[in-house]
Amino acid sequence: MRGVNDDELLDFCRMTEHKDLDIRFIEYMPFDGNRWSDKKFMSYAEAIEKITAEFGALSKVVDDKNDTSKHYKISGFAGRIGKCVKAFAFCWAVSRLQASSSHVHDAAARESLS
Repeated sequence: MRGVNDDELLDFCRMTEHKDLDIRFIEYMPFDGNRWSDKKFMSYAEAIEKITAEFGALSKVVDDKNDTSKHYKISGFAGRIGKCVKAFAFCWAVSRLQASSSHVHDAAARESLS
């Protein structure tokens, strides 16, 4: 979210350099009550632009037909990154661990990240 955690975008990408992790970014739903607001909204295209500015061109990964995100690889990195786009994924379809850079709820996931 712009102005909230957008400064963590590249740090999350760096987590995939030496570990075979899937890091997915969920696009903020830009609603303020029932009013549309884009103050905190960072689009899929803007996130990809920031990532490519830092790491160079991304390679598109072929997604499975039921994937809830679009996946990419950073050249030379072990893992991959993905972006769940609001018009592409549905919250009810997500069955994966979601964590912030400062907190992981699942002990097994926490162990794999260390």
